[in-house]
Amino acid sequence: MTFRLLLSLIFLLGSNSLLSAQKDSTAKVFEPFLEVGVHYHYTQVGVTFQTPSYERDPLTGFMVGLRLRQQAEKIFGFQLELSYARRGWVESFDTLAGNYERELQYIQITPMTQISIGKSFYFFLNAGPYFAIPLSESENAPAG
Repeated sequence: MTFRLLLSLIFLLGSNSLLSAQKDSTAKVFEPFLEVGVHYHYTQVGVTFQTPSYERDPLTGFMVGLRLRQQAEKIFGFQLELSYARRGWVESFDTLAGNYERELQYIQITPMTQISIGKSFYFFLNAGPYFAIPLSESENAPAG
């Protein structure tokens, strides 16, 4: 009697792991991940003032920073960027010898929600605020 009860108990416990009507062993299961990276690129920013109208050219700057991306769900994730940016412009005057140059430096913080769209080829939609903290500014003006 105890042998039969023991055999039945082993059979019931063992068959539970063998029988799986709702599981698909070929289905791809999403696993959350964390990515850390760096980014660097050149920038050219133009400015426009209403008066006076002088010729303005963008000053070539750059942006460098860190990027953190957390994908916790299959569709939704979070991305945080921390960047250092240098931007500015150059003004040309007809009456003065030389150019006026202004350079601005920032720390930029961009937290974004990331939404993945697609099944085999993904598109990412990022939405969130942008914070820029000015660090310094410099200007070179022609003498005269």
